[in-house]
Amino acid sequence: MAMAAQSKETENIDIDRLTKLIAVNAGEFSFRIEKKDWDRALQIYESCDLQEKEDLLRMKITRSGDTALHRLLRMTLKDEEKGNAAATFLYIKDSAATSQNKKEKAASLEKKKENFVTQLVEGLKFVQLTYFADDRKNTPLHLAATMENRQQICTKMASNQPDGISLRNEDGETPLFLAALYGSKDSFINLCNICCNNDPSLTKIYEYGTRSKEGSTVLHCAINEEYFDLALEIVHQFPEFVHRVDRRGYSPLHLLATKSAAFKSSCPRTWLQDTLYHCVWKTVKCFLEPIVVILEMKEKHRKSIEIMNMLLSELQSHNYMNTAAGCKPKCDEVFELIRISNNSDFDSNQEKKDSKVSSESSQKNKTERETPILIAAKNGIRELVEKNLHLFPEAMYDTNPEGKNVMHIALENRKIEVYKALTDWTLIKDLLHHNDKTGNNALHHAARVGKYPPWMAPKAVLKMQYEIKWFESIKRPLPKNMLAHQNNEGKTPYQTFMETHEDLVKNDTDWLMKTTDSCTLVAALIATVAFATSASLPGGINGDNGEPFLQQDRMFEVFAISSLVALCFSLTAVLMFLSILTSHEAMDFHVYLPRKLLIGLTALFISIASMLVSFCGGHFFVLRKIVKQAQVVEYLVAFLPVMFFIIAQCPLYVKLLWATLIKDEP
Repeated sequence: MAMAAQSKETENIDIDRLTKLIAVNAGEFSFRIEKKDWDRALQIYESCDLQEKEDLLRMKITRSGDTALHRLLRMTLKDEEKGNAAATFLYIKDSAATSQNKKEKAASLEKKKENFVTQLVEGLKFVQLTYFADDRKNTPLHLAATMENRQQICTKMASNQPDGISLRNEDGETPLFLAALYGSKDSFINLCNICCNNDPSLTKIYEYGTRSKEGSTVLHCAINEEYFDLALEIVHQFPEFVHRVDRRGYSPLHLLATKSAAFKSSCPRTWLQDTLYHCVWKTVKCFLEPIVVILEMKEKHRKSIEIMNMLLSELQSHNYMNTAAGCKPKCDEVFELIRISNNSDFDSNQEKKDSKVSSESSQKNKTERETPILIAAKNGIRELVEKNLHLFPEAMYDTNPEGKNVMHIALENRKIEVYKALTDWTLIKDLLHHNDKTGNNALHHAARVGKYPPWMAPKAVLKMQYEIKWFESIKRPLPKNMLAHQNNEGKTPYQTFMETHEDLVKNDTDWLMKTTDSCTLVAALIATVAFATSASLPGGINGDNGEPFLQQDRMFEVFAISSLVALCFSLTAVLMFLSILTSHEAMDFHVYLPRKLLIGLTALFISIASMLVSFCGGHFFVLRKIVKQAQVVEYLVAFLPVMFFIIAQCPLYVKLLWATLIKDEP
């Protein structure tokens, strides 16, 4: 009876304490946090005993299961995203206060909030972090690890609870993995140091640094998100990650081969950016924003080259076919690399299911995935292709599931830089004489219509002109017998070129015909006006000798010569445009048609300018006694239409001139 009474009394005490906590402290505590009243929230927290403090920390205050510490960290994350340190303190409504006073209040409240967060973190010392996880099993340590400017909080929580580093959320991610995923370099290094202190063998680093569901590692994340500083640190400190592959069979080198913007050879740049890229100095970084962008681009390219060299150097000590560079490990080897021995609370049935799916996926990847050199060739990363061939010459024999080698892929995707690098390779003949599974050689792939990303679109006005130049430039240095080679369908490269470019020929022909029709009409109109002008001389003609009365005036000479020039060049333009209308052969787009179009446009521009000069010369005799002081302004106004026309047509003309007369290769 006594024990029952004591138990009943204890239960009553617990109920009373819980009721008091919810009614008095818990509700107000969460309310003060939402209102950012840190003084009152800290006062409530400190007034509680040890058990009540633990209950306050474990209390869920949002629908997603966030605790007070979750909420505080998320508030900090929102403030950082807004980029305003005072964003948390918008409830200050003292309109009479000066800006300085508001800043001081904001700084004071920030200090109070940091003190409040520190007190809450101290309260986590004696309670396992698993009790503080939200609905997605993210503990406050998971959240702090994702925040770049909260490494001190992250480090303190991890130091107090080293086992918390091993906890995984619903996605199988540890705080160590999330630090790499979000690029929190300092938090990542600090968490690694804590792990190393408890496990000098680094076993836990490689275990916690891997996502359990997909098998991707911290190095995969750092490279995929382009945190190259962090990636360099990982490769330097934990080289074993270089050899790890995920469940798709992708190594970190595979991911690096997809980052075309991280390498100079495949990074899109305008001509101005390219000039600045080679000419800027760091001393001007603070003056011009475009310069800063170029400098950041150069720094990213430098780091990508450095990490590429480190990855390949680490792989060089192994046999190519058994490394991430060759990417052809056996199925059981793949699973040994991605297998994770962790204490996650996934049920055994789910683990068996994941293992079965992974086995099937990896068996498929064994035969279907591409090696890094093929991915790099597809993305136009010349540096990675060259370095890979230098360290692993046998990589040149790698093929994708369709039987295409690195040369085929570079030509198929129009990666000129990669193609030029391959042509300098001593064993290029082996690449050229290789045919894919459909019997296509390298020239067949070059003959197909290219698919261009937006920054790689051909600069030629006529795309067919670019295509012909591309095909001719590839065909020129290759053996002659390759042009006669037939694929499994019995088609030669030339036949493939003509068949795959039928639509392009039609589109370019339609554009050329419309442009020619319009220009012919304008040129004919100018010729008519110029002819009529030449017959109507200013001042009239002397009936006695048939000579113009104003022939001794210099402006009359200007009028006569410009009228003749306008007539001759307008007729030349008409003839050029008419000759274009009679040409319909596909190969005429290489030089014949663009050259005629260029001559016709040039003649049209000259005829328009000459016609206006003729007008000004004739009009001079009308206004020379009326507006003596405004003649120059009058003539400038008369030339405005020419200027507008030239400005509007200049890009078209320059592209056509560049593609036709200056640039021999695409």
